Amino acid sequence: METDHDISIIKNDRLLRDPSGTGLVGRASGVDLTNTAFAHPIIFYTGRFGDKLMMGDYYKMEGAPSYLSIFCPVCQNSLRISEDNKRIEYDPDIKPKFGTMREETILAGLEASSLGGLLSVERFGCTWELEPALRRSFGFAVCNWRVVIDNNIARDVR
Repeated sequence: METDHDISIIKNDRLLRDPSGTGLVGRASGVDLTNTAFAHPIIFYTGRFGDKLMMGDYYKMEGAPSYLSIFCPVCQNSLRISEDNKRIEYDPDIKPKFGTMREETILAGLEASSLGGLLSVERFGCTWELEPALRRSFGFAVCNWRVVIDNNIARDVR
């Protein structure tokens, strides 16, 4: 597609050249939604669906309940766990200590500041449908990933 109009590229609120080499310049807004998160705690999931390293987005705003946003490692849908419904404890000043040598080895390369602080969340579960096209499943196709996060380690619960 060829154009003779200016092209806007979203990146850091400044004038940018079109990377395709047209020489056109545009202005962009520079919106990055993860920058609004208070922290990005690392969560190590170990359970019946394998071992997964996840990064959550923890939001804490004055006058509102805090919440954690993560992706379900089973169905890959976004989950929002709110302090309205579940007990969430977060301390940004404590580096999480992982229980086994395997967990420690996986996280050894990360800086202490990038681990995002100590996070614990009361038992919660994913309620997304595994096959969204099959809406008549009467709950049999629900993901049913149920975990508790204790000191940044997510473990299966029933």
